[in-house]
Amino acid sequence: MGTPGMSSGVSNTFVFGGYVVSESDLPKAITAWQRIKTEMCGDANVELKWKHFFVHADDPKIPTPIMIKNPKGRRYLAALALEHLFREAPIIPAVAVARKDRATGTFIVQSKKGNDKIDYDLMWLGPVAQFALFLSVQKGQGKLWLDRLGSQKHEIQRQNQWSQHRQNIEKGNSPKSVSDSLREMLAIQAQIEFFDSQDNEAIQIADFVCGVIWQAAEGDEAYLSQFIDKYGPKATKQGLGILHIA
Repeated sequence: MGTPGMSSGVSNTFVFGGYVVSESDLPKAITAWQRIKTEMCGDANVELKWKHFFVHADDPKIPTPIMIKNPKGRRYLAALALEHLFREAPIIPAVAVARKDRATGTFIVQSKKGNDKIDYDLMWLGPVAQFALFLSVQKGQGKLWLDRLGSQKHEIQRQNQWSQHRQNIEKGNSPKSVSDSLREMLAIQAQIEFFDSQDNEAIQIADFVCGVIWQAAEGDEAYLSQFIDKYGPKATKQGLGILHIA
């Protein structure tokens, strides 16, 4: 969410992430999402995105399927939808948030035009590491589902990066101080699966959860704090996994 570019006039933060859910609980999440779409859009089959809740006005470039058109009303519906998801399905967000004004050189690279931007190829490994840590605690195995990228070429690049990362771990090509932690990533399958969000509701849920967190990171953190009280580390449900990168 947001843009990785560092120039003025773009987003203050860049967010990448998703959520963790067991295969047995995924149908609960999808059922909850379908109910949200039915009640808010009148159609369980539409593609509902986070931006449909937060667009400031009826933008012809972002036609919203939500029946309530008032911006404040849609924002309120986003809170209801997030709460319904957390209540009905044991999903655990795993999200990395990069605040551009605090980003260090480690996370900044040059674009093809020579402009600074957040290193997307490095940042995406943050939520993957969170996922690996979760699997280690649960003594389980997992797999990565990603939204389709801009082209098949980009998807091949992402797969190659992940395959190379796993190979480096398997060969021990990392400092001993972090090698044990990195080996936890081997619990995640080597093959990434890409899905079109238009047809895959599990991906739509990831888009929505990350979008709400991005909205909070853009300066509306009070909007998310109400959910931390109910679902944070001290609550009965497992807390949000939000990794701040600088």
